[in-house]
Amino acid sequence: NIDWDAVVEEMEREPEILPEYAELKKEMPDLAGWLKIDGTEIDFPVVQKDNEYYMTHDAYGNEAPDGAVFLEQVNDIKTPDNNLMMYGHNRKNGKMFGLLMAYKDQAYYEEHPYIQFDTLYEKGTYEIISVFLSKVYYTTDTNFKYYQFFGSQNPEQFENYVENVKALSLYP
Repeated sequence: NIDWDAVVEEMEREPEILPEYAELKKEMPDLAGWLKIDGTEIDFPVVQKDNEYYMTHDAYGNEAPDGAVFLEQVNDIKTPDNNLMMYGHNRKNGKMFGLLMAYKDQAYYEEHPYIQFDTLYEKGTYEIISVFLSKVYYTTDTNFKYYQFFGSQNPEQFENYVENVKALSLYP
């Protein structure tokens, strides 16, 4: 016999913030998680508000030309989907996501094949499956637009997405 009241209560319960992020959340109200790649300088808080604010503000909400690393506004860290999109400036001085340009070298990828992204609620380790250079295309362009893929529960759509991303890769 299923206790439906208990099931509903569990579904409606607010997830608990991981202890290591509880104090940071007080300092950074829009904190969504933390991004880190071992052995690199990529070690940033990830915030989430709208897709404009953190282009010009740091994770604490102060105006800053480098902005902050932020999560796409349609992503929900309480119920993450199969594509979490993060944004950050690609600085020529090597700051922020400019550091990712090192991945153009396959040897660098082989030394750093995993990304650690913890949401406020759970830890996650992700394997990099493709390294490619891209841009935001015009809506009329027929190019594969990897940045428009969110929330697919369809395994065939997801596999198609993965195959398209791998086809763009600079190396296998």
